[in-house]
Amino acid sequence: MDSKTNSVRPKKKIRHQFLIVICISLALVLVGQIIGSLIMTYPAMHIQDAGWLFMLDYALFIGIDLIVLFYTYLAEKDIFRSFFSERLGGSPNNSLRMMGFGLLAGFLMNLFCAVIAFLAGDLDFSFGSLDIPFLSFALPLIFIQSAAEELVTRGYMLGALRERYGSIAGVLINSLFFAALHLLNPGITVLSLTHIALVGLLCSLVVEYTGSMWFVIALHTAWNYTQNILLGLPNSGIVSPRSLLHLEAASDSLLYSYEFGIEGGLPGVLLYATCSLLLFVYRDKIRSAFGTAK
Repeated sequence: MDSKTNSVRPKKKIRHQFLIVICISLALVLVGQIIGSLIMTYPAMHIQDAGWLFMLDYALFIGIDLIVLFYTYLAEKDIFRSFFSERLGGSPNNSLRMMGFGLLAGFLMNLFCAVIAFLAGDLDFSFGSLDIPFLSFALPLIFIQSAAEELVTRGYMLGALRERYGSIAGVLINSLFFAALHLLNPGITVLSLTHIALVGLLCSLVVEYTGSMWFVIALHTAWNYTQNILLGLPNSGIVSPRSLLHLEAASDSLLYSYEFGIEGGLPGVLLYATCSLLLFVYRDKIRSAFGTAK
């Protein structure tokens, strides 16, 4: 075989350059929000209940879901396929089983952080509202929001940057971008930004080593649902007017941020850092177990 032919590498796409990927990601978020707002205009005009109006803020992320799917279908076929199950040409690890594990992981991780703050006396709860329709429909609406953030960052951005710069750059850049998306959230602090960046790091490593977008979308969904709808805590600084439990009192400490919630506390930072480290250390075994070994 000709040595020159053997050394030829696939041409890297210009649209996968760092600044172009950042600009496309921001455009997907902004255009998606506009589309989502237009879709939710009619429901917002006919809903008076504060709880359901609050959930529309989650639902409008449907616009980001749609625009990311549309763009990747047109321009990034491999990334587009990675969003689906093996039956539709995607990853064999995009399965209902992995989604179930993701939901369980997100629930337990959030509960772990909340219990630590509660035992330390930083949180005091009372029973809120057992509104079954609200509790039931809140989960898929939060799924829409969580999926949108994951499709942009762990889906499009990670996939595009990985192709041009490699996995490490893709993981780090999309994790920092994910944290930057929360800069305008109320009560943001250095500790909470660190927490969110570590969430991005953990989810990126999961996608890298297992190939499962469904797991991280489910984890993200369960985390937000548990703290915002079940426990009545701020979700990145935003509080739901209706929840299963009601937060009677809270105090600022290293374990809990009064404004930002448990995402502004040290337990979440340590938890996500530890999980990310374990994933990295055992990456070869994880890749082998999930059939993604390079």
